[in-house]
Amino acid sequence: MSPVTAPLSPLSPSITALTLHADAAHLLGNLAFGSFFAWSVSRYCGVGFGWLAIVVAAAFGNIVNVSVLGPDHRSIGASTAVFAALGLLSAYLWRRGFRSGATRRERMAPVVAGLGLLGFTGAGGTNTDVGAHLFGFVAGFGVGLAVARLGVPRSSVAQLGSGF
Repeated sequence: MSPVTAPLSPLSPSITALTLHADAAHLLGNLAFGSFFAWSVSRYCGVGFGWLAIVVAAAFGNIVNVSVLGPDHRSIGASTAVFAALGLLSAYLWRRGFRSGATRRERMAPVVAGLGLLGFTGAGGTNTDVGAHLFGFVAGFGVGLAVARLGVPRSSVAQLGSGF
């Protein structure tokens, strides 16, 4: 008799992949860049809501990555979340304005910087999952646009609930 197993949610593998790493260098690289970008997102969105937004964007980026590259594609590591945080930060700062009185050209700086970092840090190496980086950034950018438009919950209850 075969064991009965519950079907996995489409989000389960997408989120689990964010916690797996090939080796210590892979983990440390994601921790270094991820800590910086997550700290920056948390600065504008709060810790709880910021992390919720990053994880949701990263999961969506992983879903799109597998959908585009096929079911045999394997992706591990938090780099999708790292680039989701970068995309979120780029869009949020672009739409909300990172400097009052900035010209239209100056307001584009976060988008240009985000795309530059995506290209510089996310497109090289033999084992680099460029799709995960790209789709993480794009998903994060979309979430950042939504957060900029809808606003960030500022109450401690909302932040705690989001973080939970």
